[in-house]
Amino acid sequence: MASVKYTAIIDADPQTIWHVLRQFDSIAEWHTGVAHCTVESGKSADTGGSIRKLTLAEGGFVRQRLLSIDNDLMEFSYGHEESELCITDFLASIKVRPEGDGSRSTVTWQAHFDMTNQDTTYHSIVSAFIIKGQQSLASKLMASMTITA
Repeated sequence: MASVKYTAIIDADPQTIWHVLRQFDSIAEWHTGVAHCTVESGKSADTGGSIRKLTLAEGGFVRQRLLSIDNDLMEFSYGHEESELCITDFLASIKVRPEGDGSRSTVTWQAHFDMTNQDTTYHSIVSAFIIKGQQSLASKLMASMTITA
């Protein structure tokens, strides 16, 4: 099983960041790697079990299910229902925590998955998507950011 994990320190308070991230159907509004997002399941976008379909900016699509969301802990997890990538058993989580005096935040985004072949391109694709997501989030909030692997 492959794993990627990136932590970003973003110069914005946790509640501001969580307000953007917790809206499972709004990823296309801030992630530059996502061209379009629709909720398919008929459930509220912020309810466990809801499914979103992402049309990726570089082509292709991914359907993702929101597995859990905790507004008090400011974290959620999701998995792939369907993907055009050669990836299976994809599970990811995003967590927001206060940093220092609480005016900054730590955003940890990690994913675990199997690749149907040993082509490391897919590991790089997932890594790039997460990094681009954290950069896009900071840009949306007009905040500076540092990122670590």
